[in-house]
Amino acid sequence: MSYKQEQHISCHVPTREELKNSFSVRGMVNTIIAASLSNMAGIASSHPLDTIKVRMQTSAKVSMKKCLADMVRKEGVRGLFKGIAQPIVASVPNNSSVFVTQHFAKTALKEYNPAMSDLQTEFISGSFGALVALSVVVPSDLMKVRAQTSSGKVNYSSLFKSISRDHGTLGLYRGFWATFWRDVPNWGVYFVTYEYLKNQGKSFANGQEDWSEQKKSAF
Repeated sequence: MSYKQEQHISCHVPTREELKNSFSVRGMVNTIIAASLSNMAGIASSHPLDTIKVRMQTSAKVSMKKCLADMVRKEGVRGLFKGIAQPIVASVPNNSSVFVTQHFAKTALKEYNPAMSDLQTEFISGSFGALVALSVVVPSDLMKVRAQTSSGKVNYSSLFKSISRDHGTLGLYRGFWATFWRDVPNWGVYFVTYEYLKNQGKSFANGQEDWSEQKKSAF
């Protein structure tokens, strides 16, 4: 099939049989490891700015430059990395929840509602994966923010006990709905965009191959 014939395809979601045949524990583990490592790298590089953002949001009006200078002077460079342990540790269970749940949700959708459009399948399965991951994301994010706004040495055990004592176990899920509306649609859009671009790339590559073959046959 030529590129011109395929370029109208917006997003191809594999059939139920294709999904079952393509699934492997090793492949899923590799996906989770790759996603977790890339996420960890992103967290490590962006966490100082995230800490400054949180400090600015929870304190009196202050410029980013002044906030940075005050933190480094009072807490040292290490202060910029307060709270980084939580998102780093949560990367593996977070990504495991998202990608494993998304795969099986997509398989179920193709099985029980084959008439659903490809874009809907990707969005709903990705969003459902994010919903399951909120059980890890919300407590982790809360602990991270508490650590970032503390002035002394961070003790996660004490933070956990303090939150549980003051607000109960459900206190770990404060901000759940705000995180829900932030993450669930975001992951849905992520999977839709990923599949769309992947299939457009395949269509383009197939078109290039067809063009090359036609060029060779012409000579």
